[in-house]
Amino acid sequence: MVEFTTRRLVAAAALAGALSLSACVAPAAAPQPAGTTAAAPTEAAEAAPTEAAEATSAPTPEPTPPPAGPEAVPYAQPEGGFDVNDPAAIQSVLAQNFITELVTNKYSLSGLWIEDGGSHANTAKLWDNRFSDNLKAKLIAAGKDGDVSTFGNWAVFALPGPDSKDAVKASPACAAAPETHCLFIQEIDGDTGAMQQAGGAQEATMDLSVPNRIAFDYDVVVPVSLTEKGDAEGVMKGVLKVELTYVPNPNLAAGGPDFLIDSVNNKLTGAETDVLAGSPDLTFESY
Repeated sequence: MVEFTTRRLVAAAALAGALSLSACVAPAAAPQPAGTTAAAPTEAAEAAPTEAAEATSAPTPEPTPPPAGPEAVPYAQPEGGFDVNDPAAIQSVLAQNFITELVTNKYSLSGLWIEDGGSHANTAKLWDNRFSDNLKAKLIAAGKDGDVSTFGNWAVFALPGPDSKDAVKASPACAAAPETHCLFIQEIDGDTGAMQQAGGAQEATMDLSVPNRIAFDYDVVVPVSLTEKGDAEGVMKGVLKVELTYVPNPNLAAGGPDFLIDSVNNKLTGAETDVLAGSPDLTFESY
């Protein structure tokens, strides 16, 4: 859970790009010797060497390379407060941290995942530091159109871009944010003004009864925009039914988590949307 000790206002900066144009200047014609007559333009063109014509022809533009996809979300070692010798306790912390990253990740919430082609291979890139090699291989093999419902369901919270005509789409504030996380925060202490991320894991639903598997409910509160409301900033609320399986990390020396996610079988339930003005307790934040 992300907590902010003071209120912060985030301003989205507009980025402008400039095109620089280069011009080719033809060399001046050499003076004609006395007593000679300059060739007519058509004669000069006919007399010009083929090589010169080829040299002045426009080069064939190179094809645009495909999008590179996302950078992997960095892994941060969780802080203390749990039994580091208990695999279930470690997996519980890792799972909650992962879902918090999932529902705040700008790459998917801003529309970039869809803009880059909506390929599950990009999901594998995004979670390179969290997923097992087995899961990443399955996602890469699935590509754009493969069925991942049994091993990679709701592994990204993908929204279409803010210019989409879909009813629910990315928040313009999120798309314009320079940081990598988009979320809502709300006040938790009126005296100090402390703020905390809206939503979060429902601790009472935590199910660790099966080794290397964790299931729990997570209250989702994410920024969106609503086409039918004049593209107004909005909020989507729902419950993500989380189910993850884990395998030991075979390469701990690289500095990753003790366990890697081997399957994702999440389901979003009860999703509802409303204009942000209807939730005055929520403040957009990016970090």
